[in-house]
Amino acid sequence: MQSSRKVNGLFEKIKTDISLSPAELNILKEHVKIFSKKIEKPLKKINSKISIFLGGSLAKGTVIRKKERYDVDLFIIFPEEFKEKSQQISEILEKALKKTGEKYQRLNGSRDYFQIKHENLILELVPIIEIKKSEDAKNITDISPLHVKYLLKKIKTNPKLPEEIILTKTFSYAQGVYGAESYISGFSGYSIEILTSYFDSFKKLIDFFSEIKLEKKNKEKNKIVIDPEKYYKNKNEILTNINESKLVSPLILIDPVDKTRNVSAALSFEKFKKFIDVCKKFKKKPNKDYFMLKEKSEQNLKDRVKKVKSGAKLIKIRVETKKNKLDVAGAKINKFFNFLLRDLEKKGFKILQKENLFNEETLISNIYIILKNPEKSQIVPGPIIKCDEKFIREFKKKYKKTFIKNKRYFAKTQNEFSNFEDFFKSFRKKNATFLNLMSIKSLVLEKI
Repeated sequence: MQSSRKVNGLFEKIKTDISLSPAELNILKEHVKIFSKKIEKPLKKINSKISIFLGGSLAKGTVIRKKERYDVDLFIIFPEEFKEKSQQISEILEKALKKTGEKYQRLNGSRDYFQIKHENLILELVPIIEIKKSEDAKNITDISPLHVKYLLKKIKTNPKLPEEIILTKTFSYAQGVYGAESYISGFSGYSIEILTSYFDSFKKLIDFFSEIKLEKKNKEKNKIVIDPEKYYKNKNEILTNINESKLVSPLILIDPVDKTRNVSAALSFEKFKKFIDVCKKFKKKPNKDYFMLKEKSEQNLKDRVKKVKSGAKLIKIRVETKKNKLDVAGAKINKFFNFLLRDLEKKGFKILQKENLFNEETLISNIYIILKNPEKSQIVPGPIIKCDEKFIREFKKKYKKTFIKNKRYFAKTQNEFSNFEDFFKSFRKKNATFLNLMSIKSLVLEKI
Protein backbone atom coordinates (compact mmCIF):
# COMPACT_ATOMS: atom_id res chain seq x y z
CA MET A 1 0.00 0.00 0.00
CA GLN A 2 1.12 3.59 -0.58
CA SER A 3 2.61 5.68 2.25
CA SER A 4 0.39 5.88 5.34
CA ARG A 5 0.14 9.66 5.07
CA LYS A 6 -1.07 9.51 1.47
CA VAL A 7 -3.53 6.69 2.16
CA ASN A 8 -4.94 8.43 5.25
CA GLY A 9 -5.42 11.56 3.16
CA LEU A 10 -7.31 9.50 0.58
CA PHE A 11 -9.51 7.98 3.30
CA GLU A 12 -10.36 11.41 4.73
CA LYS A 13 -11.37 12.65 1.27
CA ILE A 14 -13.51 9.55 0.68
CA LYS A 15 -15.21 9.87 4.09
CA THR A 16 -16.29 13.41 3.19
CA ASP A 17 -17.72 12.24 -0.15
CA ILE A 18 -19.60 9.16 1.06
CA SER A 19 -20.91 10.17 4.49
CA LEU A 20 -24.34 11.72 4.93
CA SER A 21 -24.27 15.29 6.18
CA PRO A 22 -25.78 16.11 9.61
CA ALA A 23 -28.67 17.79 7.76
CA GLU A 24 -29.38 14.64 5.70
CA LEU A 25 -29.27 12.45 8.80
CA ASN A 26 -31.63 14.83 10.60
CA ILE A 27 -34.17 14.52 7.77
CA LEU A 28 -34.15 10.73 8.16
CA LYS A 29 -34.42 10.99 11.95
CA GLU A 30 -37.28 13.50 11.67
CA HIS A 31 -39.26 11.08 9.47
CA VAL A 32 -38.73 8.36 12.08
CA LYS A 33 -39.68 10.69 14.93
CA ILE A 34 -42.94 11.75 13.27
CA PHE A 35 -43.97 8.18 12.53
CA SER A 36 -42.95 6.95 16.00
CA LYS A 37 -45.25 9.51 17.62
CA LYS A 38 -48.04 8.43 15.27
CA ILE A 39 -47.90 4.75 16.21
CA GLU A 40 -47.00 5.23 19.86
CA LYS A 41 -50.55 6.21 20.90
CA PRO A 42 -52.36 3.07 19.60
CA LEU A 43 -49.51 0.89 20.93
CA LYS A 44 -49.70 2.37 24.43
CA LYS A 45 -53.46 1.74 24.48
CA ILE A 46 -52.73 -1.96 23.94
CA ASN A 47 -50.05 -2.05 26.64
CA SER A 48 -48.27 0.88 28.27
CA LYS A 49 -45.00 -1.09 28.44
CA ILE A 50 -44.68 -1.50 24.64
CA SER A 51 -41.77 0.63 23.42
CA ILE A 52 -40.20 1.69 20.12
CA PHE A 53 -36.49 1.05 19.56
CA LEU A 54 -34.51 2.52 16.66
CA GLY A 55 -32.16 -0.08 15.21
CA GLY A 56 -29.97 -0.62 12.18
CA SER A 57 -27.43 1.79 10.72
CA LEU A 58 -29.29 4.96 11.70
CA ALA A 59 -29.07 4.08 15.41
CA LYS A 60 -25.31 3.47 15.15
CA GLY A 61 -24.46 6.35 12.83
CA THR A 62 -23.24 4.01 10.10
CA VAL A 63 -25.68 4.90 7.29
CA ILE A 64 -24.07 4.86 3.84
CA ARG A 65 -25.02 7.10 0.93
CA LYS A 66 -27.33 5.36 -1.54
CA LYS A 67 -29.06 6.53 -4.69
CA GLU A 68 -32.17 4.41 -4.42
CA ARG A 69 -33.42 4.40 -0.81
CA TYR A 70 -32.60 4.26 2.89
CA ASP A 71 -33.83 1.39 5.05
CA VAL A 72 -34.61 2.13 8.69
CA ASP A 73 -35.36 -0.57 11.28
CA LEU A 74 -37.89 0.22 13.98
CA PHE A 75 -38.26 -2.50 16.58
CA ILE A 76 -41.56 -2.59 18.43
CA ILE A 77 -40.60 -4.13 21.76
CA PHE A 78 -43.30 -6.07 23.57
CA PRO A 79 -42.69 -6.66 27.29
CA GLU A 80 -41.77 -10.10 28.63
CA GLU A 81 -45.39 -10.83 29.56
CA PHE A 82 -46.06 -11.36 25.82
CA LYS A 83 -43.52 -14.20 25.72
CA GLU A 84 -46.19 -16.88 25.43
CA LYS A 85 -47.92 -14.86 22.69
CA SER A 86 -44.75 -14.55 20.61
CA GLN A 87 -46.46 -15.60 17.37
CA GLN A 88 -49.38 -13.22 17.93
CA ILE A 89 -47.48 -9.94 18.29
CA SER A 90 -47.45 -9.33 14.52
CA GLU A 91 -51.28 -9.24 14.57
CA ILE A 92 -51.24 -6.93 17.59
CA LEU A 93 -48.82 -4.56 15.84
CA GLU A 94 -50.92 -4.61 12.67
CA LYS A 95 -54.01 -3.47 14.61
CA ALA A 96 -52.06 -0.46 15.90
CA LEU A 97 -50.62 0.20 12.45
CA LYS A 98 -54.07 0.35 10.86
CA LYS A 99 -55.02 3.16 13.23
CA THR A 100 -52.19 5.36 11.91
CA GLY A 101 -53.77 5.51 8.44
CA GLU A 102 -50.40 4.70 6.87
CA LYS A 103 -50.17 2.49 3.79
CA TYR A 104 -48.11 -0.57 4.63
CA GLN A 105 -47.12 -3.99 3.37
CA ARG A 106 -47.06 -7.08 5.54
CA LEU A 107 -44.07 -9.30 4.82
CA ASN A 108 -43.59 -12.92 5.76
CA GLY A 109 -40.70 -13.87 7.98
CA SER A 110 -39.87 -16.04 10.99
CA ARG A 111 -42.23 -13.51 12.54
CA ASP A 112 -44.16 -11.27 10.13
CA TYR A 113 -43.06 -7.63 9.92
CA PHE A 114 -44.26 -4.49 8.13
CA GLN A 115 -42.90 -2.08 5.56
CA ILE A 116 -43.87 1.56 5.04
CA LYS A 117 -42.49 3.67 2.18
CA HIS A 118 -41.87 7.41 2.60
CA GLU A 119 -40.27 8.91 -0.54
CA ASN A 120 -36.69 7.52 -0.49
CA LEU A 121 -37.13 6.03 2.98
CA ILE A 122 -38.35 2.54 3.83
CA LEU A 123 -39.42 1.97 7.41
CA GLU A 124 -39.41 -1.65 8.55
CA LEU A 125 -41.46 -2.30 11.67
CA VAL A 126 -40.29 -5.47 13.39
CA PRO A 127 -42.24 -6.82 16.41
CA ILE A 128 -39.98 -8.39 19.05
CA ILE A 129 -40.09 -9.64 22.64
CA GLU A 130 -37.96 -7.87 25.24
CA ILE A 131 -34.98 -9.96 26.37
CA LYS A 132 -31.91 -9.35 28.52
CA LYS A 133 -29.68 -12.05 27.01
CA SER A 134 -29.65 -13.93 23.70
CA GLU A 135 -30.52 -17.31 25.26
CA ASP A 136 -33.98 -15.93 26.15
CA ALA A 137 -34.86 -15.12 22.53
CA LYS A 138 -38.03 -16.72 21.18
CA ASN A 139 -37.11 -15.51 17.71
CA ILE A 140 -33.82 -14.46 16.09
CA THR A 141 -35.11 -10.88 15.66
CA ASP A 142 -35.48 -10.53 19.46
CA ILE A 143 -31.68 -10.26 19.64
CA SER A 144 -31.50 -7.15 17.42
CA PRO A 145 -31.45 -4.51 20.22
CA LEU A 146 -28.52 -6.39 21.78
CA HIS A 147 -26.63 -5.94 18.50
CA VAL A 148 -27.22 -2.18 18.60
CA LYS A 149 -26.17 -1.92 22.26
CA TYR A 150 -23.00 -3.93 21.60
CA LEU A 151 -21.93 -1.67 18.72
CA LEU A 152 -22.75 1.52 20.62
CA LYS A 153 -20.54 0.27 23.45
CA LYS A 154 -17.69 -0.31 20.97
CA ILE A 155 -18.23 3.15 19.46
CA LYS A 156 -17.97 4.68 22.92
CA THR A 157 -14.41 3.31 23.25
CA ASN A 158 -13.58 4.09 19.60
CA PRO A 159 -15.48 7.25 18.48
CA LYS A 160 -13.96 6.97 14.97
CA LEU A 161 -15.51 3.53 14.45
CA PRO A 162 -18.68 4.75 12.62
CA GLU A 163 -16.50 6.46 9.99
CA GLU A 164 -14.46 3.27 9.53
CA ILE A 165 -17.64 1.19 9.23
CA ILE A 166 -19.00 3.59 6.59
CA LEU A 167 -15.78 3.10 4.60
CA THR A 168 -16.09 -0.71 4.76
CA LYS A 169 -19.80 -0.67 3.93
CA THR A 170 -19.41 1.70 0.98
CA PHE A 171 -16.44 -0.27 -0.36
CA SER A 172 -18.43 -3.54 -0.10
CA TYR A 173 -21.57 -1.98 -1.60
CA ALA A 174 -19.68 -0.57 -4.59
CA GLN A 175 -18.03 -3.96 -5.21
CA GLY A 176 -21.36 -5.85 -5.14
CA VAL A 177 -20.68 -7.90 -2.00
CA TYR A 178 -22.95 -6.02 0.43
CA GLY A 179 -26.25 -7.68 1.32
CA ALA A 180 -27.15 -10.93 3.06
CA GLU A 181 -30.26 -11.44 0.93
CA SER A 182 -30.21 -14.81 -0.82
CA TYR A 183 -30.03 -13.22 -4.27
CA ILE A 184 -26.85 -11.35 -3.23
CA SER A 185 -25.21 -13.78 -0.74
CA GLY A 186 -22.82 -11.14 0.51
CA PHE A 187 -21.96 -9.52 3.85
CA SER A 188 -24.81 -8.31 6.04
CA GLY A 189 -24.58 -4.78 7.41
CA TYR A 190 -24.14 -6.18 10.92
CA SER A 191 -21.32 -8.53 9.85
CA ILE A 192 -19.46 -5.57 8.31
CA GLU A 193 -19.92 -3.58 11.52
CA ILE A 194 -18.57 -6.44 13.63
CA LEU A 195 -15.60 -7.06 11.31
CA THR A 196 -14.63 -3.38 11.22
CA SER A 197 -15.00 -3.16 14.99
CA TYR A 198 -12.84 -6.27 15.42
CA PHE A 199 -10.03 -4.87 13.24
CA ASP A 200 -10.47 -1.30 14.57
CA SER A 201 -10.25 0.26 11.12
CA PHE A 202 -11.00 -0.22 7.43
CA LYS A 203 -7.27 -0.24 6.60
CA LYS A 204 -6.49 -3.07 9.04
CA LEU A 205 -9.45 -5.03 7.68
CA ILE A 206 -8.12 -4.63 4.13
CA ASP A 207 -4.64 -5.67 5.27
CA PHE A 208 -6.02 -8.88 6.81
CA PHE A 209 -8.22 -10.01 3.91
CA SER A 210 -5.68 -9.11 1.22
CA GLU A 211 -3.27 -11.66 2.74
CA ILE A 212 -5.72 -14.58 2.44
CA LYS A 213 -4.84 -17.19 -0.18
CA LEU A 214 -7.78 -19.27 -1.32
CA GLU A 215 -7.55 -22.87 -2.48
CA LYS A 216 -9.81 -23.65 -5.42
CA LYS A 217 -9.84 -27.43 -4.97
CA ASN A 218 -10.40 -27.67 -1.21
CA LYS A 219 -12.82 -24.96 -0.08
CA GLU A 220 -12.90 -26.36 3.47
CA LYS A 221 -9.28 -25.28 3.94
CA ASN A 222 -10.32 -21.71 3.15
CA LYS A 223 -12.54 -21.31 6.21
CA ILE A 224 -11.60 -18.22 8.19
CA VAL A 225 -12.78 -18.11 11.80
CA ILE A 226 -13.15 -14.87 13.77
CA ASP A 227 -14.44 -14.90 17.35
CA PRO A 228 -14.46 -11.25 18.57
CA GLU A 229 -15.40 -12.07 22.18
CA LYS A 230 -13.21 -15.20 22.32
CA TYR A 231 -16.03 -17.51 23.39
CA TYR A 232 -14.09 -20.52 22.09
CA LYS A 233 -10.55 -21.77 22.73
CA ASN A 234 -9.75 -22.52 19.10
CA LYS A 235 -11.09 -23.12 15.58
CA ASN A 236 -11.78 -26.82 16.20
CA GLU A 237 -13.96 -26.06 19.22
CA ILE A 238 -16.03 -23.70 17.08
CA LEU A 239 -16.41 -26.23 14.27
CA THR A 240 -17.56 -28.94 16.70
CA ASN A 241 -19.90 -26.82 18.85
CA ILE A 242 -21.79 -24.79 16.27
CA ASN A 243 -24.62 -26.26 14.19
CA GLU A 244 -23.28 -27.67 10.92
CA SER A 245 -25.79 -25.68 8.85
CA LYS A 246 -24.22 -22.44 10.15
CA LEU A 247 -20.72 -23.46 9.07
CA VAL A 248 -21.26 -23.66 5.31
CA SER A 249 -19.96 -20.14 4.60
CA PRO A 250 -16.21 -19.53 4.04
CA LEU A 251 -16.12 -17.00 6.89
CA ILE A 252 -17.23 -18.03 10.38
CA LEU A 253 -17.86 -14.82 12.33
CA ILE A 254 -19.13 -15.54 15.83
CA ASP A 255 -21.86 -13.15 16.95
CA PRO A 256 -20.54 -11.19 19.96
CA VAL A 257 -23.98 -11.37 21.60
CA ASP A 258 -24.83 -14.97 20.66
CA LYS A 259 -22.00 -17.53 20.60
CA THR A 260 -24.15 -20.09 18.74
CA ARG A 261 -24.60 -17.86 15.70
CA ASN A 262 -22.43 -17.29 12.63
CA VAL A 263 -23.06 -13.68 11.58
CA SER A 264 -21.74 -14.31 8.05
CA ALA A 265 -23.71 -17.52 7.39
CA ALA A 266 -25.26 -16.03 4.22
CA LEU A 267 -21.89 -15.28 2.59
CA SER A 268 -21.13 -17.38 -0.50
CA PHE A 269 -17.66 -18.54 -1.56
CA GLU A 270 -17.99 -16.55 -4.81
CA LYS A 271 -18.69 -13.26 -3.00
CA PHE A 272 -15.97 -13.98 -0.43
CA LYS A 273 -13.45 -14.59 -3.22
CA LYS A 274 -14.56 -11.43 -5.00
CA PHE A 275 -14.08 -9.43 -1.77
CA ILE A 276 -10.60 -10.87 -1.17
CA ASP A 277 -9.55 -10.20 -4.78
CA VAL A 278 -10.67 -6.58 -4.63
CA CYS A 279 -8.96 -6.11 -1.24
CA LYS A 280 -5.69 -7.25 -2.84
CA LYS A 281 -6.13 -4.83 -5.75
CA PHE A 282 -7.04 -1.94 -3.46
CA LYS A 283 -4.06 -2.55 -1.18
CA LYS A 284 -1.73 -2.61 -4.17
CA LYS A 285 -3.14 0.61 -5.62
CA PRO A 286 -5.62 2.52 -3.38
CA ASN A 287 -8.10 4.60 -5.35
CA LYS A 288 -11.39 6.33 -4.56
CA ASP A 289 -13.00 4.58 -7.57
CA TYR A 290 -13.28 1.44 -5.42
CA PHE A 291 -15.92 3.27 -3.37
CA MET A 292 -17.98 4.45 -6.32
CA LEU A 293 -20.89 2.35 -7.54
CA LYS A 294 -20.41 1.74 -11.25
CA GLU A 295 -23.57 2.18 -13.24
CA LYS A 296 -24.34 -0.92 -15.27
CA SER A 297 -26.42 0.01 -18.29
CA GLU A 298 -27.36 -1.43 -21.65
CA GLN A 299 -25.22 1.19 -23.40
CA ASN A 300 -22.17 0.27 -21.29
CA LEU A 301 -22.56 -3.35 -22.36
CA LYS A 302 -23.01 -2.36 -26.03
CA ASP A 303 -19.75 -0.43 -25.79
CA ARG A 304 -18.11 -3.49 -24.22
CA VAL A 305 -19.18 -5.67 -27.20
CA LYS A 306 -17.43 -3.26 -29.59
CA LYS A 307 -14.17 -3.63 -27.63
CA VAL A 308 -14.04 -7.44 -27.56
CA LYS A 309 -13.07 -9.77 -30.41
CA SER A 310 -15.31 -10.11 -33.45
CA GLY A 311 -18.18 -12.54 -33.21
CA ALA A 312 -19.33 -11.35 -29.78
CA LYS A 313 -23.02 -10.70 -29.33
CA LEU A 314 -25.07 -9.01 -26.61
CA ILE A 315 -28.18 -10.90 -25.45
CA LYS A 316 -30.97 -9.39 -23.33
CA ILE A 317 -33.56 -11.50 -21.47
CA ARG A 318 -36.36 -9.99 -19.40
CA VAL A 319 -37.28 -12.21 -16.43
CA GLU A 320 -40.20 -11.94 -14.04
CA THR A 321 -41.24 -14.37 -11.29
CA LYS A 322 -44.56 -15.20 -9.64
CA LYS A 323 -43.18 -14.06 -6.28
CA ASN A 324 -43.89 -10.60 -4.85
CA LYS A 325 -41.37 -10.54 -2.00
CA LEU A 326 -38.01 -8.91 -2.79
CA ASP A 327 -35.71 -11.56 -1.31
CA VAL A 328 -37.69 -14.51 -2.74
CA ALA A 329 -38.10 -12.99 -6.22
CA GLY A 330 -34.41 -12.05 -6.33
CA ALA A 331 -33.35 -15.54 -5.24
CA LYS A 332 -35.55 -17.22 -7.89
CA ILE A 333 -34.14 -15.02 -10.67
CA ASN A 334 -30.59 -15.61 -9.46
CA LYS A 335 -31.18 -19.37 -9.50
CA PHE A 336 -32.54 -19.14 -13.05
CA PHE A 337 -29.58 -16.96 -14.11
CA ASN A 338 -27.01 -19.53 -12.91
CA PHE A 339 -29.00 -22.40 -14.45
CA LEU A 340 -29.06 -20.61 -17.83
CA LEU A 341 -25.32 -19.87 -17.74
CA ARG A 342 -24.46 -23.51 -16.95
CA ASP A 343 -26.59 -24.74 -19.85
CA LEU A 344 -25.05 -22.23 -22.25
CA GLU A 345 -21.53 -23.39 -21.37
CA LYS A 346 -22.53 -27.04 -21.73
CA LYS A 347 -23.78 -26.28 -25.23
CA GLY A 348 -20.45 -24.72 -26.22
CA PHE A 349 -21.24 -20.99 -25.95
CA LYS A 350 -18.36 -18.84 -24.72
CA ILE A 351 -19.54 -16.34 -22.09
CA LEU A 352 -17.44 -13.17 -22.06
CA GLN A 353 -19.50 -11.12 -19.60
CA LYS A 354 -22.78 -11.50 -17.77
CA GLU A 355 -24.94 -9.12 -15.74
CA ASN A 356 -28.14 -9.73 -13.80
CA LEU A 357 -29.68 -6.26 -13.34
CA PHE A 358 -32.44 -6.87 -10.82
CA ASN A 359 -34.83 -4.00 -10.12
CA GLU A 360 -35.73 -4.10 -6.42
CA GLU A 361 -38.82 -1.95 -7.00
CA THR A 362 -40.46 -3.81 -9.92
CA LEU A 363 -38.90 -7.21 -9.01
CA ILE A 364 -38.10 -7.65 -12.71
CA SER A 365 -34.63 -8.49 -13.97
CA ASN A 366 -32.91 -7.67 -17.23
CA ILE A 367 -30.25 -10.29 -17.87
CA TYR A 368 -27.45 -9.32 -20.23
CA ILE A 369 -24.94 -11.80 -21.62
CA ILE A 370 -22.06 -11.05 -23.97
CA LEU A 371 -21.24 -14.33 -25.69
CA LYS A 372 -19.74 -16.00 -28.72
CA ASN A 373 -21.61 -18.70 -30.59
CA PRO A 374 -20.29 -22.28 -30.37
CA GLU A 375 -17.80 -23.75 -32.84
CA LYS A 376 -19.19 -26.52 -35.04
CA SER A 377 -17.63 -29.09 -32.73
CA GLN A 378 -16.10 -29.19 -29.26
CA ILE A 379 -13.73 -31.42 -27.27
CA VAL A 380 -15.27 -32.92 -24.13
CA PRO A 381 -12.87 -34.18 -21.40
CA GLY A 382 -13.61 -37.62 -19.95
CA PRO A 383 -12.17 -40.01 -17.33
CA ILE A 384 -8.44 -40.77 -16.96
CA ILE A 385 -7.28 -44.10 -18.48
CA LYS A 386 -6.67 -45.62 -15.02
CA CYS A 387 -10.23 -44.86 -13.99
CA ASP A 388 -12.83 -47.52 -13.13
CA GLU A 389 -13.80 -49.36 -16.35
CA LYS A 390 -17.46 -48.60 -15.62
CA PHE A 391 -16.95 -44.83 -16.12
CA ILE A 392 -14.94 -45.38 -19.30
CA ARG A 393 -17.72 -47.55 -20.77
CA GLU A 394 -20.33 -44.92 -19.87
CA PHE A 395 -18.24 -42.19 -21.53
CA LYS A 396 -17.78 -44.24 -24.71
CA LYS A 397 -21.49 -45.05 -24.76
CA LYS A 398 -22.39 -41.36 -24.53
CA TYR A 399 -19.86 -40.22 -27.16
CA LYS A 400 -19.13 -42.12 -30.38
CA LYS A 401 -15.81 -40.48 -31.28
CA THR A 402 -13.35 -40.80 -28.39
CA PHE A 403 -9.57 -40.58 -28.22
CA ILE A 404 -6.80 -40.63 -25.61
CA LYS A 405 -4.47 -37.72 -24.93
CA ASN A 406 -2.15 -37.24 -21.94
CA LYS A 407 -3.55 -40.41 -20.30
CA ARG A 408 -7.16 -39.10 -20.41
CA TYR A 409 -10.16 -39.91 -22.60
CA PHE A 410 -11.65 -37.14 -24.73
CA ALA A 411 -14.56 -37.01 -27.15
CA LYS A 412 -15.13 -34.89 -30.22
CA THR A 413 -18.77 -33.96 -30.51
CA GLN A 414 -20.88 -31.79 -32.80
CA ASN A 415 -22.49 -28.81 -31.09
CA GLU A 416 -26.27 -28.85 -31.07
CA PHE A 417 -26.70 -25.12 -31.69
CA SER A 418 -24.96 -22.52 -33.84
CA ASN A 419 -26.78 -19.45 -32.46
CA PHE A 420 -28.44 -18.24 -29.26
CA GLU A 421 -31.93 -17.85 -30.74
CA ASP A 422 -32.22 -21.57 -31.55
CA PHE A 423 -30.74 -22.47 -28.17
CA PHE A 424 -33.21 -20.24 -26.30
CA LYS A 425 -36.23 -21.66 -28.12
CA SER A 426 -35.15 -25.20 -27.23
CA PHE A 427 -34.16 -24.18 -23.67
CA ARG A 428 -37.64 -22.81 -22.90
CA LYS A 429 -39.42 -25.85 -24.31
CA LYS A 430 -37.13 -28.46 -22.75
CA ASN A 431 -37.12 -26.82 -19.29
CA ALA A 432 -40.77 -25.69 -19.12
CA THR A 433 -41.55 -27.81 -16.04
CA PHE A 434 -38.38 -26.77 -14.21
CA LEU A 435 -38.94 -23.08 -15.02
CA ASN A 436 -42.42 -23.39 -13.53
CA LEU A 437 -40.95 -24.94 -10.37
CA MET A 438 -38.56 -21.97 -10.19
CA SER A 439 -41.66 -19.72 -10.30
CA ILE A 440 -40.60 -18.04 -13.55
CA LYS A 441 -43.68 -16.15 -14.76
CA SER A 442 -42.29 -14.43 -17.84
CA LEU A 443 -39.18 -15.08 -19.92
CA VAL A 444 -38.70 -12.82 -22.95
CA LEU A 445 -35.77 -12.54 -25.34
CA GLU A 446 -35.72 -8.82 -26.18
CA LYS A 447 -34.25 -7.01 -29.15
CA ILE A 448 -31.40 -4.61 -28.46
